[in-house]
Amino acid sequence: MKPLSSLLKPRQRPKTGPRSERAELVGYFTDSVNKEREGTKWPQVSPRYIAVKLAHLSVFDLHYLKKTLEDYTARGNSFSRGFFGSLKIKDE
Repeated sequence: MKPLSSLLKPRQRPKTGPRSERAELVGYFTDSVNKEREGTKWPQVSPRYIAVKLAHLSVFDLHYLKKTLEDYTARGNSFSRGFFGSLKIKDE
């Protein structure tokens, strides 16, 4: 008699990681902000917090923001400062 487990198919594990391009970009922004916050008085931010901050932007705009912030940090500036500063509403 065969054991019951030999008759059943192995269960597929759900995929982990980002499921969309937007989720991948939110993960990038979250990791970059949290990297600068390690060892400081500021708490780590969650991906949900970043996703809410970026909810009004399209994926095209997120790519532009990523490229802009990479250039900003390459010039020796803080990623967090550029990130949160670019999200502020500018009064006219």
